[in-house]
Amino acid sequence: MAYFLGGLTVCAQQKIASVMMLDLFKDNPETISFETEVKVRKESIEQDSRAKAAGDKMAEVEEMNKLGQKLVSEFQKTAAADKNGPEEEKIRALLEKRKIANDEYQSLNKQFIEFKNEKTKEINKELARKMRAILNETSAMVAKYAAEKGYDVVYDLSGNTNTGLPVIVYAKPGLMTDISSEIQKMIEAKKTSAPVPALPQKPKP
Repeated sequence: MAYFLGGLTVCAQQKIASVMMLDLFKDNPETISFETEVKVRKESIEQDSRAKAAGDKMAEVEEMNKLGQKLVSEFQKTAAADKNGPEEEKIRALLEKRKIANDEYQSLNKQFIEFKNEKTKEINKELARKMRAILNETSAMVAKYAAEKGYDVVYDLSGNTNTGLPVIVYAKPGLMTDISSEIQKMIEAKKTSAPVPALPQKPKP
């Protein structure tokens, strides 16, 4: 019993803090800067010459579809019995031309999709590495701050367990000190003293 009571005394004497790691990550200037860069880079993929070539070819196919509908409508009105008239030949030639154009579009679109998937995968891998680096740096700041201030334990209250519940379901008010604002100040101080990298320019159409 004495040992148990002694354990309670030790726990009561512990200095406990909480932090919102997710908010610190989202509000980190480096996170915001890199997310902006990623957005620009993904938009630039859509401006690639492969996308333009596929789009132009698709527009060509759509114009042929419109022309085909017009020719069929005219043919139905003027050549109901003549299956070998000039209108029929125009429709047949247009269908053949449209098939070739559509095949070309499918090929161009496939090239663009493969290019887009490859570039997007590269960007996502880089994004994952950057996120991990920022989180590791933030964790190191929390650990440094906690050690300097004499905290025994720091809980991250922004994450949930695999059951969907917070890591700490309940904590007595005043038991933990939220140090998120102090860590945010450390992050801001570090980033304002460092040069801000220039974002890539969005290509002109």
